[in-house]
Amino acid sequence: MSAVKNGLRLLVRVSEMYYQEKLTQQQIAAALGLSRPKISRLLKAAEDRGIVQIRIINPLGETSALEEELCRRFNLKEAVVALCGGGRDSKRAIGEAAAAYLERNVCAGNILGVSWGTTLQEMVNCLHPDGRCPDLTVFQMLGGVGQAEGDYHANELARRIAEAFGGRWYPLPAPVVVSSSQVRDALLAEKRLAEIFDNFHRIDTALVGIGCLADSILKKTGYLSDEEGKELAYFDAVGDVCSCFFDIEGRVCRTSLHDRVVGISPQALRNIDTVIGMAGGADKIEAITGALRGGFINILVTDELTAERVLEHSSKSA
Repeated sequence: MSAVKNGLRLLVRVSEMYYQEKLTQQQIAAALGLSRPKISRLLKAAEDRGIVQIRIINPLGETSALEEELCRRFNLKEAVVALCGGGRDSKRAIGEAAAAYLERNVCAGNILGVSWGTTLQEMVNCLHPDGRCPDLTVFQMLGGVGQAEGDYHANELARRIAEAFGGRWYPLPAPVVVSSSQVRDALLAEKRLAEIFDNFHRIDTALVGIGCLADSILKKTGYLSDEEGKELAYFDAVGDVCSCFFDIEGRVCRTSLHDRVVGISPQALRNIDTVIGMAGGADKIEAITGALRGGFINILVTDELTAERVLEHSSKSA
């Protein structure tokens, strides 16, 4: 019995030295006059006997549950829910999470498509340039809103993403909305634009923002008139992806604006293998819900409070 007690005391003492006193196995071996492999075996025996019990507390447990529920409810490939507690800016947190996701998943030969938006701008700001994918290609999927709108202009975002990974980019040199469907068709018949649109089917990963009607960039930049805004409201539009407006069920609102947008079509967007949508905030709840229900995106990057509200809202409006 004495030998057993002594053996247990040794297990406890080695465990205390390693886990509480933070000594290395080599230091413990020197102090006790034992070999380092012997200390390793004693630590393993302490775990097997339950003397040492290791608990892993996952601080992302709640967000992991939200991610799983978002994937289940909306048939997503993946959801990334960023933590933004302690007064942390939601848009910045989403941008960091989206940048980290892209950096983990981008690989040689990828062909990216990019829209624009302030959250997408945050993602680009959080990228760590390393030039590791010189054969990466980035296509601008949506016409621009004018240089006055700064860094979230589509050209700028596409360029910065390509440069971060060392790849090349192709701008879409046209305004996002033109005066008529005939003008749009004439533009798309131009050789340079036609070549860009012909390449949209090659895109394997798209990066898009999710806009809401109340705070639309198109409205801010004068591309959406008051009358067009009223028309969208009449059709119960709640948001847009790539300037394609939809209602809470994800149905496309085919207003007079729809055929004047110079950008990727809803069907072409849905045909892309991976479409990463990023958005957050109380004003985006219905827009995100509509984008998810309409299948415009299959990966969502958002924050935990927005995720909770989207799930709650979709339950009520189902």
